[in-house]
Amino acid sequence: MRSRWNKRKNLFILHMTTKPVILLILLSCTIGLNGWRQDAFVTVPEVRLQKKSMYPQNKGKKSLAKTVPLLPLATPAVPSIKTLMEVEMTSKQKNAENRYQLLILEAAYRYKVEPAIIKAIIMAESSFNPKAVSRVGARGLMQLMPRTARSLGVEDSFKPAHNIDAGVRYFKHLLDQFDGEIKLALAAYNAGSFNVRKYGGIPPFKATKFYINKVLKYYETYRTT
Repeated sequence: MRSRWNKRKNLFILHMTTKPVILLILLSCTIGLNGWRQDAFVTVPEVRLQKKSMYPQNKGKKSLAKTVPLLPLATPAVPSIKTLMEVEMTSKQKNAENRYQLLILEAAYRYKVEPAIIKAIIMAESSFNPKAVSRVGARGLMQLMPRTARSLGVEDSFKPAHNIDAGVRYFKHLLDQFDGEIKLALAAYNAGSFNVRKYGGIPPFKATKFYINKVLKYYETYRTT
């Protein structure tokens, strides 16, 4: 009986002594695991912050961004005036230009005006549309005002032959009036001779300046084609 009692006593003592040890081991593992997790969550942001600040700016030293040469940005090629004309002109306008080519050449020869400037005026005024009508009532290929057309003896401004002949004749008159100065003649064609004389040159009207530049661009194109 006593031996059995002693065995039970020894097992109880062993159980009581080993249980704290197991708990201690489990507690140590738990603490170690939590510490590992904490280290993992701490080191990741530190690595990221370090990547953001790889090149700290030091006082008295040049910044890295300033020392590294920048590559020049590629600039798009500026299209030529000829290319712009080809884009702007539709097939209908090109056909119209060819259709009125003979009338333009005849008027140019008759009044001694360069054909290229006549084409440029027609392109700027009506885009070779014989039925064009502006907001102020100008009509036809060269956009003759009714009053101007009547003074030139034009019965129908929508007839290309009459319109071109009168328009070229009127422009020739303006060229003679302003001593062959194309810009002044164009300004008078757009804004009237009165305004050119009033301001002693090209009137300070945005629409007139825009018109002159537009015609001259077309003029340069027609001269080179």
